[in-house]
Amino acid sequence: MDESIDFLEKLRKVYKSKIIIIGGSNIYEYFFSYCTKLHITYVDNDDIGDVLFPIDETVIDKNYDIVDNKKYEDFIIKTFIKNNLIDIHLKLNNIH
Repeated sequence: MDESIDFLEKLRKVYKSKIIIIGGSNIYEYFFSYCTKLHITYVDNDDIGDVLFPIDETVIDKNYDIVDNKKYEDFIIKTFIKNNLIDIHLKLNNIH
């Protein structure tokens, strides 16, 4: 997995673009500490799945600020920005 981090850094430098990580659970766990922005979908459903997002919500709440909360009929998409980057996000998006 360490080679993955090196590879992603090279891609980011070459393409000067953001990198999007799409799990599985192990992928999310491994790359979580590198993430500056999270888009998490909360599904309104009583069914119990066999795999859940592996990062506890208290960890997310402690390290990220919520910047968007879109509600749909059966789900919610929340967007979070890492705490130390929230001021930059607000300035770039002209939010006061």
